[in-house]
Amino acid sequence: MLDIILLGHNESKNLPKVLKSLHNQSIPLFNIIFVDDDSLDGSRQVASKFGAKKIIRLIRGKRSYLLGENLNAALHYLTSPFFMIMPCDVLLEKQYAEKLLQHFSNSNLMIASGSIIGEKADDDLPRGAGRIYRKEFFDKWIRVFPENYVWESYPVYKALSLGFSVKAFKDIKMFPLRPSKGYRSIWGFAMKQLGYSKIYAYTRIFKASLKNPILGAQMFKAFRSPMNVYDQEVAKWLRHSQPASIFKKLRGLMK
Repeated sequence: MLDIILLGHNESKNLPKVLKSLHNQSIPLFNIIFVDDDSLDGSRQVASKFGAKKIIRLIRGKRSYLLGENLNAALHYLTSPFFMIMPCDVLLEKQYAEKLLQHFSNSNLMIASGSIIGEKADDDLPRGAGRIYRKEFFDKWIRVFPENYVWESYPVYKALSLGFSVKAFKDIKMFPLRPSKGYRSIWGFAMKQLGYSKIYAYTRIFKASLKNPILGAQMFKAFRSPMNVYDQEVAKWLRHSQPASIFKKLRGLMK
């Protein structure tokens, strides 16, 4: 029913807790594939001891937050109709997978997640942690994760651009073992590679600058960098939908 891609680097302390959380789910999981980013703390041995069925050691040299390559290393081993991406810094409620998969009875839903307790997030956009993909959709439209700045956001926008739905469900809970990292300094690169509407991107940069001028400057510089758009069809959809969302919010404020 559900395969798990578990990502980690030097996570030997958290792996027993995370794997116990997965094994204690109210429905059986098929494969738990641990992709280890060249850990030096015995993470692979711990993962094997606590029930990961496949261990992949990935040696990338300099590590980063761009994890498309890590995810792609596990795709060959997926055998179920759905798969979930898991980091080693959240735990799942016991019915997490069961509750979330029930929502996939809606045949238009392609990507979904629960919500992390204590962390704010967009109601409509699935979290990266605990995100479940419908594999049929992924194989047809995504195929491999981008090995660049849009590895996490691109599948969501691809689904939306095709008329499918995505969702984060507030009543399905994850519990953080440490605060999530936002990597906000690279948002400008992701906006550029996705092909964000300029008015939408600059509005977002302006709002960020009001709270943190340095972050705003980083985002502006990144968005102005000479990077290629990853998918022109997604970019076309964003350039149409994003200005419309701004005008909709403005109309709401004026009422």
